[in-house]
Amino acid sequence: MTAEQKVAYWVRRYRKEHNITQADLSDRISITRCSVNNWEKSRAPISIEYLDAISKVLGVHITLFFQDIPID
Repeated sequence: MTAEQKVAYWVRRYRKEHNITQADLSDRISITRCSVNNWEKSRAPISIEYLDAISKVLGVHITLFFQDIPID
């Protein structure tokens, strides 16, 4: 699994845990909803600046986006 796939997984998971839609997140960080969707599907990399902004919106430390994905 690549680092981008890990980041995509955790962005989506934390966003959903906080009951924030892609549209809400995109509004809060001034980006298109399509960009958020592409990030979450690993179609496009997330810049560190946007990842930092996302971490602040979600109230999580930026390093949590790089942790391993749990295997169920």
